[in-house]
Amino acid sequence: MAERSAPQRLTVKTTADEEIAVVCPICRNNTFMAVRAESIETGVGFQHLTLGQEVRPGGSLGAVVGMPVRFHACANCGHILKFLMPKT
Repeated sequence: MAERSAPQRLTVKTTADEEIAVVCPICRNNTFMAVRAESIETGVGFQHLTLGQEVRPGGSLGAVVGMPVRFHACANCGHILKFLMPKT
C-alpha cells in the first residue's frame, strides 16, 4: 500500500534564489501529491537517483555524480514530475 499526501501547491527554488510556482505541463493544474510507501521511515531505504557526468570548464568530463530525485503527481491528471534535490 502507498500513503498519499494531501494535494498541495509546490514551489521550486531556482539557482537565482527565486521561487517559482509549479504548474502541470499537461492540464495546467497547480496542486500535486507525493506518494511513498507507508512502511518506509523518512530518510530510510532506497532513494531514487539520476546519474550524470559533470562537465568541467573547458568541456572536459569529470566524475559521474548521483542526484537524489523526488516525484510529485498532478492531483488532476496524474502526470508525474521529477525534481532533482540538490545536495546541501
